[in-house]
Formats: sequence, C-alpha cells, structure tokens
Amino acid sequence: MRRDLFTASHIYVKSSNKGDSPTQMATKMPRVIFINILGYNIRSDNNDLVQPFKVLYTKPPHDIAIPNFCGYNIQLPKVEEMKPDFNSGLYCWCYTLYTAHKQNKSIQEVITMTPALQAYTLEDTGFLQFCKRYNLIAGTENARWEYQRWIWDTMREEGVREGAREEGLEEGREEGLKQGIERGMKKGMEKGMEKATENLARKMKETGYPIKNIIELTGLTHSQIQKL
Repeated sequence: MRRDLFTASHIYVKSSNKGDSPTQMATKMPRVIFINILGYNIRSDNNDLVQPFKVLYTKPPHDIAIPNFCGYNIQLPKVEEMKPDFNSGLYCWCYTLYTAHKQNKSIQEVITMTPALQAYTLEDTGFLQFCKRYNLIAGTENARWEYQRWIWDTMREEGVREGAREEGLEEGREEGLKQGIERGMKKGMEKGMEKATENLARKMKETGYPIKNIIELTGLTHSQIQKL
C-alpha cells in the first residue's frame, strides 16, 4: 500500500501544473484505483478474500477523505478456505492464480487439471485472452526475457518522454517568465517616460513657455498640453 501511495503521487503530480490552486488541482486529479493481488494474507483480523481500502477521516462520521484514491487487496491464500464456486468469476481468477503460484504450475496446467475452469474459460473472453497471453509469454525462458526486456524498454522510453516533456515545460515557463519580465520592464519604462514628459510639459506651461516651444521639446500634441 506504500507503493500504491508512491505510484499515485506521480500520477497526481503529472495531472497538475505548477502554480495550480488547490481547487484547480482537485478538479484535474484523476481517480486512481489499485488492485493488489497478494500471495499472502495482509490482514490477520479479517478473513475476507477482498480487502477494500480508502483514506477515511478517523473521527466519526468516517467519511471518505480522498475520493480519488482507493484500492483492493486480494488475499489469494483465502481461496483455500472458501467453498469452491466456479460460477463466480472472482473465485475462478483467484483460484487459478493461487493454484499456479502454490503448486508452481503454469496457468494452462491449472486449467487442464480443472474441468470447471475449462468451462469458465469459454465463457469469459477476458480470462481466455489472459490465458493465451500468459502461455505466449511463459512459453520459454527466452520468451520471458524478451517480454521483460520489452517492459524495461517501454518504461525507459516513457521515462525519457516524460523527462523531455517536463524539461520542455520548465524551459517554456522560464522563457515565458523572461519574456513577461522584459515586456513588463519595457511597458514600465514607456509609462515612466510618458509621465516624465507630461511633468516637464506641465512645468514649462506653468512657467510661461510658449506652447509651440513645449511641443517641439516634448513631442506632445497641442491638445495633450492643454489638458495638463
């Protein structure tokens, strides 16, 4: 579950931008649901196969504190304590995975020695797809290594793309900030020059300088000087 929190934090960070307000961040935050399939019992005080978890307030009422984060821990050893029910998709999946794990057998071997699973395989297209994919990947030692290398390469490429994206965004932010400062300084200087010119024209007007001379020295129009 600590790994779940760590993984979710990366997902949430990617969904928000630097400078987002808490409201904006909450609006963009995706819902993350974890399913942890465990070869051991994570709880000693509850025997249920499926153990849902959420972040709750500890004082009543125990409402959900973070609706965007939740998960399910599947305690596979609990399958042995359950009454066999091959009409249940959840039971079939968990029985297959745990039997293969405990007896060190392939998925196909477990299905072959369990007629009830063979019938379920024909009904559940997702389970059938999983079995075919598993048989392909686990067929040989070389196939397993090729699959593992593909996973590593995919993760590495994704990391490179994400790193490039973050670097590009950071450079864009820095460049945007730089351009913003430059535009601000330029606008401020122009505003300051206008103010200084108006002050100069006002003083010249107050001391009795001819309008013609004020226009020549400041570049202001006759109407602008009249308004000072």
